[in-house]
Amino acid sequence: MVDVSNYGQVLNGARVKRLRKERSLSQGELALLAGTTQATISEIERNLRRVQYRTTRSLAAALGVKPRDLLRD
Repeated sequence: MVDVSNYGQVLNGARVKRLRKERSLSQGELALLAGTTQATISEIERNLRRVQYRTTRSLAAALGVKPRDLLRD
């Protein structure tokens, strides 16, 4: 398991999952579009992983939203 306490941005995992499903994407498909892995998408959706800003940007672009829309409130 990844230690989420020391670095990166915390995304709203439920929001990422909802947006992914609204676009009819699997975790693997979103991962390909965002340049990451299915395991990373899974961990983000379960709020187990913080990410670097570039990953936030890539996910946002793949989902057609602004990066700030993915951040935890």
